[in-house]
Amino acid sequence: MKRHAFGFIVFFCLIYGLFAQNNAPTSAHSPSNSHRIIIPLTGAWTAVLDDNERLEVINPATVSASKKLLFQNSFFIPDSLRYHKFVLHINEIRPSSSIHINDKFVFNSSPAVNFVDAVLNHEYINFNATNQLAIEIETTLDNRSSLPFKHRPRGWNPVTGLLGAAYIEVLPAINIELKSWQYQFSKAYSEVDLAMELAVNKVLNGTNESQLPGTVELTVEILKNEKVVHKAVRTKINLDSLHRQIKQVKLTASGILPWSPSTPELYDVRIQIQSKNKIYDAIQQQIGFREVKIDGKNFFLNGEKFIVKGIDYIDDLAGLNAEQRKAKLAEIMHNIKKLGMNTIRVVGSPLQTDFLRQCALNGIFVLEEIPLYYANATQLQNQKIASDIEIGLQTLLRRDNTETAILGWGIGVNIADASSAAASFVTSTMALVRKLDARPVYIVTRSKDKNPALDAVDFLLFDMFEKDSIALGTDLMPDKPVLPVLGYFIKPYLVADDYIQKQRRWLEAEEIQAEQMESALRMLRESDEFAGSFIHALQDWRGEYASIIVGTVQDDRQNFPGGLLGSAGETRVSFEMVASYNNGDRRPNISTTVVHTDGTTVFALIGGIVILLFLFFWKRDRRLHTTLRRIFMHPHGFYTDLNENRKVPAFITVIVAIAQSAILALLIGSTLYSCREILLFDEILNLLIPSPQLKVWAIDLIWHPGWLILIFVIIYIVSVLFLSVLFRILGFFFGRTLPLGQYTTFLFWAATCYLPLALVTPVFYRILLAENGIGISIAVAAFFILWHLLRIYRGMRVLLVLPPGRAFILFLTVLFIIFGSIAFYYNQTQAIFGYVDYYWTLLN
Repeated sequence: MKRHAFGFIVFFCLIYGLFAQNNAPTSAHSPSNSHRIIIPLTGAWTAVLDDNERLEVINPATVSASKKLLFQNSFFIPDSLRYHKFVLHINEIRPSSSIHINDKFVFNSSPAVNFVDAVLNHEYINFNATNQLAIEIETTLDNRSSLPFKHRPRGWNPVTGLLGAAYIEVLPAINIELKSWQYQFSKAYSEVDLAMELAVNKVLNGTNESQLPGTVELTVEILKNEKVVHKAVRTKINLDSLHRQIKQVKLTASGILPWSPSTPELYDVRIQIQSKNKIYDAIQQQIGFREVKIDGKNFFLNGEKFIVKGIDYIDDLAGLNAEQRKAKLAEIMHNIKKLGMNTIRVVGSPLQTDFLRQCALNGIFVLEEIPLYYANATQLQNQKIASDIEIGLQTLLRRDNTETAILGWGIGVNIADASSAAASFVTSTMALVRKLDARPVYIVTRSKDKNPALDAVDFLLFDMFEKDSIALGTDLMPDKPVLPVLGYFIKPYLVADDYIQKQRRWLEAEEIQAEQMESALRMLRESDEFAGSFIHALQDWRGEYASIIVGTVQDDRQNFPGGLLGSAGETRVSFEMVASYNNGDRRPNISTTVVHTDGTTVFALIGGIVILLFLFFWKRDRRLHTTLRRIFMHPHGFYTDLNENRKVPAFITVIVAIAQSAILALLIGSTLYSCREILLFDEILNLLIPSPQLKVWAIDLIWHPGWLILIFVIIYIVSVLFLSVLFRILGFFFGRTLPLGQYTTFLFWAATCYLPLALVTPVFYRILLAENGIGISIAVAAFFILWHLLRIYRGMRVLLVLPPGRAFILFLTVLFIIFGSIAFYYNQTQAIFGYVDYYWTLLN
């Protein structure tokens, strides 16, 4: 009875596996077939969060956790499969994971890729028993060693705590692995010489060896629409002494139609291994034969010049089930073809194979890249990052090097490419890619000048997002294909705010975006310097940190409205504009008037009020006039009076405090307001502001400078009071008994050096926008700051009764403690030291 029950269980598992493989996703190198069994791991999983809270989730799943997340499931493998090969496939997992089976470590996934293909050794598995699968996901991102980094300007919020569709593929005891292929056209692109590298594996496990044949026959044939167009090539393989053999198979096929975006002709390569009419394993791989070459600044496809019409796509398929994913893929393909695009670049993470094959089917090239975004020189030299990228690239290229749609591989986006670290990184990474695949390699850059990193790659994507001109010194770039990446945010503040309906103002801003896009594309058409272009992006995307460029009008601050489609997939005017440009259709009718909303009157108004009020009290109160003259003409005597506990009237100290804080607030507010539309400023804000909600608050203040000035006045006064307490503590250690009010008076009056700047506060915003205005402003600011620090040093020496040397050492120590603590905090949380050189180079 037990024997019958056991047989029934084995039979049920095999039948269930065969049935489930029709619905399970397939891996790139192991398409499902009747000789392989799929053990699905979809359905219910247990998720264990940071605080040991347990949740029941359905795979695919996305679960939020602050640090670590554990997914658990179980599976059963009957004893009849003991002599097979097992491969665990997880189609999506982010950002990195550690996999255990039955409490035994199996595999660490690389954060450079978002999938897992891991061979399960037999010692991990309990046959004829339940096996426990545990996947621990590290969900935190930082700026030191994680991929992607926490610092990701311009949005793109990667989904963390993601576990995609998972399954175990059971391969036969003798199985085939397609490692790579290469082909070359001849006879006017009608004949192909195809060379494949195949691995034939034999699972040896003691008792099964005598049951396997010593010699097998490998057959390869090419099919079109299920019909054989090239007869089988047969190769005999001796498996007596080896468990794995690498075979090179060559064949020539005639009458081939080349693949191109306009005619995406696809074939199937079927590979079988058999012995005595018994087929042990078979795989079938889709292929489109095409030839891409680079000559100078141009691409050539199948011998003809090829203009890249590209679109960026930010992956938003995470966590979708099979039915939802299929519908979303069909929608994406439809929109790309409607736009007249022939290439897609996926931002964020590598694609799943179903996406790649849909692109091949629809005649769409793909640029696939590892998630190395905005890396500085320190990060490029980090050994862990280098190792993760090396492992990730090897994993990615081995999975996708046979995919037809891949046009090129990306190895970095806006990295510090002018640094020596970037040159070394790009050179070594290029060498790694060349060992695995011959397709071209690119990086995305903001550099306009030649450098070793740009020289090393095959072509460049030139990041021109939010730039008004696409011809900014590109003649200095290397002599290779350059593809500008164009794009513009929807900015409602460019529209007059006299619309009663908010929606009408937004639609007007969409038309401005379309007009900017048309202008850039027209300039591109008139230039012969580029091999095509990309547009960023197909659809709006989400980011953890709001963008100051967008302004404060939209309700969803984490939505980045830079797509040709809205966040819900709605078509915008820019979509129609780009489609008409690519397809040669009539452009949509738009009529826009840019009214740049200018809030600078608040600076002139408050600046004028501060000047008038201060002059009023200057003339009315002789004590203010006398004390100011004394602090400027005889500062040592003023500090001596404070040390001897002579009081300064509190009223005039308050007048001085409010005046200087308002002046500084006006100068800083003008500076921040003038930078509100600069992408680089937005990137720096992401580093300096520790939380997304705090950045939203900062954006609101910068766009509403009246509130910014008020908040800064309060912060300034509170900061001075805090420093007064610090000086009182120092005085206690040095035996001084001055009251706290004397130190407060000293700090406020030492900062009166900023009062002359009141004269420029009403027009400082205009000065910043003038030619050379920034450079002059920086020089003047540096002078006044040094003057202020010198005053504090002199006053400290008098108030604490210290000789010049000791006072200077104490002064430097206090500065080091204050600014060192701030720098230490930012370096611990944001690794900011590595970004100093990165952004200094960009600012220059």
